[in-house]
Amino acid sequence: MKARIAAALTVTMAFSLSGFAASGVNTDLGKSHAGPDRSEWIGRIRGARERVHSAQNLYVTTMLSYRQMKHRRRARGEEKLYILTLRKAAESELNAAEQDLDTLLEEARVAGVPPGWLRDAMAANHPAAPAD
Repeated sequence: MKARIAAALTVTMAFSLSGFAASGVNTDLGKSHAGPDRSEWIGRIRGARERVHSAQNLYVTTMLSYRQMKHRRRARGEEKLYILTLRKAAESELNAAEQDLDTLLEEARVAGVPPGWLRDAMAANHPAAPAD
């Protein structure tokens, strides 16, 4: 009885695997012919991270100017308007940079970029990406 079950399972598995192979699914997991390029993705993500970092620095600087303006109460008229405009622009740039980074990470996920590449690209002090 056990031999019949084993034979039936073997035949079923053989037909299932041949049907799966004929379905067109890429079974070469390690060999991606048109897969993502590691150095390209790491470069794109690092560029987006740099933009976020620059926007954060600008935002911190403009908030410092804004706080000093409020504390001293000397800024009036055009000077005050200039500081408020810079603060608004810095906040908008930071939000846009963060949104672009999130969009790029989602695009990478959909494109099949391995999570390890994303972690490497997001690492703070990561050396230059090796070329594949």
